[in-house]
Order: sequence, then C-alpha cells, then structure tokens
Amino acid sequence: MAQRCKMEEQKRRRFGLREVPPNNLQFSKEYVDRLKVLQALHYIDRQNMVGIKGKSGELLITELILDKQI
Repeated sequence: MAQRCKMEEQKRRRFGLREVPPNNLQFSKEYVDRLKVLQALHYIDRQNMVGIKGKSGELLITELILDKQI
C-alpha cells in the first residue's frame, strides 16, 4: 500500500497532476476532462495509473500541449 501511495505521488509530481479541492470548481471540470481523455486513449486505467511505461513519453507531450507550453 505504501508503495502505491509513493508511486501516485511520483506520478503527480512528474506530470503536474494534483488533487483539486472540491470547492475549486473552475479547475475541477478541466481536471476531470483531462482524466477522461487520458482514459479514452488508454493512457491511464480506472485508478488513473499510467498503463505502459512506453506511453509515458506520449503522456508527457500531451500534458505539455494541453498546458500550452509547446
């Protein structure tokens, strides 16, 4: 269990994912929409864990594009 929590925290740091407070509705919809896109593309599973290591690069590029950094 501790290993999974540690992996979740590493994933959040690496991809800029973070827990959004429920009272922050402006960002919660965007966050949920991003998760839906990533699930539809099979980049993450139902527990929001990255599925295949080889796809982590594609996931990172997607995040950068969505954040308008590239």
